[in-house]
Amino acid sequence: MMMYKKTAIVIGSGVAGTFIATQLLQHKLYKKVIMLEAGPEFKMGDYGQWLHYVTGGSAPYESHYDTEEDFTAKGTQPWYLNGSRIFGKGGSTLHFGGWLPRFKPEDFELHQNTGRGIDWPFSYDELEPYYCEAETYLGVTGDSHNQNPPRSRPFPYDAAPYPLVAKPFIEAFETLGFSYQHLPITRYGKAENGHGKCLTVGTCNYCPVDGKFNGMQPFRTLEPQSNFELRLESPVIKLLMSAQDTVQGVSYYDIKQQRVKHLEGDAVFICSGALEAPKLLLNSRNKFWPQGIGNNHDLVGRYLSANPFFYAAGQTTSANDYQCELGFPTFASRHFDSKAFQAQGKFFMAMDNDSARIDFVTSMLAGKSPEAIQAEVSGQKTLQLFGNLEPLSYWENRVYPDKEWTKHFLPKTIIDTPKAMYDPNIADFYVEQMRVILRKMGLDNIHTGTYPQRGDHAACTCRMSDAPEQGVVNTDFTVHGINNLFMLSNAILPTLPAANPTLTLIAMGYKMIADMRKQMLVHAA
Repeated sequence: MMMYKKTAIVIGSGVAGTFIATQLLQHKLYKKVIMLEAGPEFKMGDYGQWLHYVTGGSAPYESHYDTEEDFTAKGTQPWYLNGSRIFGKGGSTLHFGGWLPRFKPEDFELHQNTGRGIDWPFSYDELEPYYCEAETYLGVTGDSHNQNPPRSRPFPYDAAPYPLVAKPFIEAFETLGFSYQHLPITRYGKAENGHGKCLTVGTCNYCPVDGKFNGMQPFRTLEPQSNFELRLESPVIKLLMSAQDTVQGVSYYDIKQQRVKHLEGDAVFICSGALEAPKLLLNSRNKFWPQGIGNNHDLVGRYLSANPFFYAAGQTTSANDYQCELGFPTFASRHFDSKAFQAQGKFFMAMDNDSARIDFVTSMLAGKSPEAIQAEVSGQKTLQLFGNLEPLSYWENRVYPDKEWTKHFLPKTIIDTPKAMYDPNIADFYVEQMRVILRKMGLDNIHTGTYPQRGDHAACTCRMSDAPEQGVVNTDFTVHGINNLFMLSNAILPTLPAANPTLTLIAMGYKMIADMRKQMLVHAA
């Protein structure tokens, strides 16, 4: 098979960037792939680093989070980016929880069903085969008998069991008539492909055996290839255009050499997140695109969406046998993440894996006696539910670049959300449902609240659409009006449902590669 093009430039080394690089080379769509990453490399899956982490130290990537000086948030809802994004090799999947549910069929028809937002340019059924591929790629464990939503292939790994502490939740859900299920999550059921089997040690922010997918793992395949090159500490600051419909390359800052460099390629793939992708387009103003690339209709950075997180917690003194042995959640409910609740906004709920958890390491490091620790085990415990609310998407809510720069030589972030992303009455409804469940469990001292908006699921800022008047990215994953500028990022999601978006992002990536291969065959013919 002949090579399709010579050089592809991939911006970002997270889950999307490493996927794209892997696929472009595997299917010989490009002869060479050069990846540019703003941050440095971290040592992952290392036993010594893990011992440092569990004995009170920090994970190696924690010094490369956003700081309070890196962003400005204004509007109806405060944002705190601290701790949400990792700038470095592998991206934010180095610490992500690995929740990988599919979107539901109705999520692709939001406007048709509710009059809100826009519909996706393809249906759930069109994406379903690619969901199967994405689950294999990300190593998802789940209940293959669950057909909500429908699936054509089993999960690669069987569902992790419910922990003992899930028993009172299950009893309450069944009594109330609420449905529940195993949470699809990346945890490897066996050691293979260079990673270990999940040991359920409960330190998932830093796993000593790489027992779940993280963005570093694809480099085991990529880096031995002579036609792949990774340039770390090389933040891209501008896209270069040779014509209105053609990107020529990029300008990036070499942090080590402290100078700007230019790199030319046959295509550019933007795989940075929903905050960085629009900032790059807006900072790339030129004679062809005076308002910023793809921004003729003032849509770049618009429709900023993110899931608001709510919780309800209560206490019990009769939980001597309750334990969360796994250290990660496996119990979830999509009862309110269904078409019946779409008009008001859907809600994806899960049991907090910290429910009834005892931090033995901290207690031992503090010098507590065995008797004191046993008292903690048999004493009062907190059980908690939390969930993602489907956000409301508004043109007025946006992200754009500041004129100052971060330590990673990326523009600081300005987030402006003049319109609330959720109806407080709807949020109160779901919080009350969680209260009802906890009361049914017999818990006392129930309290509720919302987590600060860190933007973990930020999306829709360069949304995909059939026409440039509705969005930034075309249905072939190119920016409208530009033949060779591709994007795979949460930024391109047309809408953000209640469920976590990473699995859908990679499923879209498989669709993107399949479409490119079809085009290659057409050109070859």
